[in-house]
Amino acid sequence: MTPIPLANILLIPKFPTYQGSELEWKVIQRILGITLPKDYMEMIDHYGAGIINDSLVTLSPFAPWKSSINLHTGFTPTILSA
Repeated sequence: MTPIPLANILLIPKFPTYQGSELEWKVIQRILGITLPKDYMEMIDHYGAGIINDSLVTLSPFAPWKSSINLHTGFTPTILSA
């Protein structure tokens, strides 16, 4: 099964938020002590951070430090009860 490119099903925003330059990605990976997946970095560079369809949260290391969408401080998921 061939994966469908995300851009075919989710429009790329005109003004994505909190994307990084190549140098910023290198710095953030050094700070985190890990190599981030290339597809994750591409997704953040194209789409930015935020919430997609009220169900998928994308975290960015470039979002404000105390933001719920910052990769460092993380996102605390909550389980909604019916």
